[in-house]
Amino acid sequence: MSDPTDMDRGYRRGAIMGLTMAEAFILIAFALLLLFAFWQWEEERENMPEVQAFKGLPYDRRQLVLAASQDGSIESFMALQEAGVDLKALASLQQAGQTLEDIASKISQAEAQQETMVGALKGALGDIVSGVGGQIDGNGSIILPDAVLFEQGSASITPVLDKFLANACEPWIATLKGSGVDIAEIKIEGHASSEWRAQSSPKQAYLGNLDLSQRRSQAVLRVCLDFIRDSSVLEWARTHMIAVGYSSVRPVMKDGQEDKAASRRVIFSATPNRKRLIDQIGTEANSGRDDN
Repeated sequence: MSDPTDMDRGYRRGAIMGLTMAEAFILIAFALLLLFAFWQWEEERENMPEVQAFKGLPYDRRQLVLAASQDGSIESFMALQEAGVDLKALASLQQAGQTLEDIASKISQAEAQQETMVGALKGALGDIVSGVGGQIDGNGSIILPDAVLFEQGSASITPVLDKFLANACEPWIATLKGSGVDIAEIKIEGHASSEWRAQSSPKQAYLGNLDLSQRRSQAVLRVCLDFIRDSSVLEWARTHMIAVGYSSVRPVMKDGQEDKAASRRVIFSATPNRKRLIDQIGTEANSGRDDN
């Protein structure tokens, strides 16, 4: 069997603190756009009467303004009023300066929640997964080798897989449901190698593996649902779970070559709702600017 650290690397490579490269790029791009907008905003503020008034204050009064913006004490507030400083404009500047800190905080909170979820999954399912030669990766995805799950070319579940699903499905779904992570979807993923029957064309191999991987993932999903007894967990599963067959488009690579044995696998994955996080960050950032 391949080194577990290499399994699914072709699919997961580029993951950064629970984010794929695409998700991380979106967040970085959003932060850069926000920085650019803040820079423009600062340029406009440079010529505002309040900013010019601040620049025109004596050194000791400018220090008073800065101190008041940091400690917010009533004494500083009264001193600022006496100095004739526009407190509303000062609050606007301070709020805008905190925006990127808020973004970083929200991302850190989401990462911490996901790390806690992964730890809970390993605690609840680690022995069950390793017992069939699988592993739980850093994102919480359960990766099982195809060899113990299905007969070659068949979508019929083996006794080994049936026992695994009986022991793992309900605790898997229950752990995800109770994790506190905002989960967009949970997936049963079927993956194949590029191999097919002898003398098959690449197109025939792709389509044959697509059909087989789809039938296998759907078979696993149906049986998995049958083993969930808790009605609330089952209902949550039905609103989040899908089955996807990827054919051979996500191979596991090792030393630049397809690891065909490792590529044939089933993955139980959960996708955090990064879009909602990004939308929330954007809404709060725009709200903060509108309030100014």
